Amino acid sequence: MRYGAGRTAWGLAAVFGVGLVSGVFGVGGGWALVPAFNLVMGLPLKVAVACSEVAIALGDAAAVATYLSAGLRLLVSTQVGVALGAFLGARVAAFGAGGAAGGFGGFAFCRG
Repeated sequence: MRYGAGRTAWGLAAVFGVGLVSGVFGVGGGWALVPAFNLVMGLPLKVAVACSEVAIALGDAAAVATYLSAGLRLLVSTQVGVALGAFLGARVAAFGAGGAAGGFGGFAFCRG
C-alpha cells in the first residue's frame, strides 16, 4: 500500500520546530512528531507512528555511536535489550490488549 504525504513544506517546518524545541529543552520529540505527521501532513496514524519511531531510532543510533566511540559498551547491551523487548512486546500484543496487560501484570508481580 502506498501513502502520500501532503503539505510537505508545512510538515518540514513543523518537524524542524519539534527538533528545535526538543533540542533546546532536552526532551524527546516523539510525542510531537506523530501529530505533525498525522495532522499537518495527512499521514494515517499508523504511518505517522512508524515515521516517528524511525526518527527516534536515528537519534538513538547517533547517541549509541557517540558512546561506543567513548568506550562505553554498556549502552550497547541496553539497546539490544530494548530491541528484544520491542520484538517480544509485538508478539504479546498479537494476543490483544488483554494479553499485553496480563503479561505486564505478571512481570510486575514477579518483580515484587
